[in-house]
Amino acid sequence: GMQKFEYNGKRYHNACFLCAICQKPIGNNSFVPREEDQLICMPCYNENFAQKCGKCADVSRNNFFPRLLTDKV
Repeated sequence: GMQKFEYNGKRYHNACFLCAICQKPIGNNSFVPREEDQLICMPCYNENFAQKCGKCADVSRNNFFPRLLTDKV
């Protein structure tokens, strides 16, 4: 039978469980949910939404940058 996936209480056929940007099936790969049931695969998320390093333009591994705290509290 056809693979099916469940996310957020809804069931999807593999061919319907698509990235909203590239339209490729997400399958068992990582994704990021956006507004109104939009799902974004990690390559598209990293390309379009993730923070990038100001020097090398590579995506931050955790999609955020820690702040170096130098002030004494």
